[in-house]
Amino acid sequence: MNDAQRKQVKEQRQAEIEDFQWVMSDSRGRRVMRRVLEQAGIYQLSYAGENTHCTAFNEGRRNVGLFVNDEILAICPEKWVETMKGSN
Repeated sequence: MNDAQRKQVKEQRQAEIEDFQWVMSDSRGRRVMRRVLEQAGIYQLSYAGENTHCTAFNEGRRNVGLFVNDEILAICPEKWVETMKGSN
């Protein structure tokens, strides 16, 4: 990767961080994130018995939720508690 590509990747990540901060700065955005995390089942087992396809689906959904959760904790950890409590 050359310097121009590194700069582009860095600028793209900075834009993603700013976008995420914007979403998390508003109670409506935090409510959306809380619903996403709840639907993702990050604190639930993915295992669905002998139905391996359902287990794989659940684990994929959970993986997306873990990504969102990690972004919250990395970018704006102070908003994580508000998000999980449902505080506005």
